[in-house]
Amino acid sequence: MVSTLQYKVHCDTMENQAMRKTFRTPGPVRATLLMGAGLATILAGCRHDAPPPPAEGSFEWTTYSNDAIGYTMSIPNVYTIDEEGAGEAVFFRWDGRVPVKVYLTDERNGRRNGLWPGEEPSGEIELDGRAGDLYEYDHWDGPFGSAMRSYVVPHDGKELGLEFRSDGELHAVNQQILDSFKFEE
Repeated sequence: MVSTLQYKVHCDTMENQAMRKTFRTPGPVRATLLMGAGLATILAGCRHDAPPPPAEGSFEWTTYSNDAIGYTMSIPNVYTIDEEGAGEAVFFRWDGRVPVKVYLTDERNGRRNGLWPGEEPSGEIELDGRAGDLYEYDHWDGPFGSAMRSYVVPHDGKELGLEFRSDGELHAVNQQILDSFKFEE
């Protein structure tokens, strides 16, 4: 007959052997895991430069209107427009990138999407006569980051941000977009 003490020792020994087998990783698997961790570390710091503007003379200016939110602005006709959430997020795409975005968001959704909420403003601005804040921050989509320059003003109980991928001062195309922005009252 097996005593209770002998049974407990036998079970503990079996569990320890199983655990040792679980944590023993073969060399090729271990090497793959280490390479994957190294690649993840490298990608964790990937930051995209701001896209160059379309070449002067390669486009014409056109007016974009967002009736749902209530604004207009001039954009190059080579930009494609992707509206999401009833126009609350608008992405202006060109050359495989998004050089300009407009968001209407509250703080909770702004934080969830990695936007300006939670960042310190770097200055004060006016957007079509409305006082607001300038935010210069790095926006991260997973392992990839981009420098952002966001002009943020209150609008309909939320914050509207006109955002540019920019590593500093705006180039002439983005400056024209900013200067042309108008609220429809």
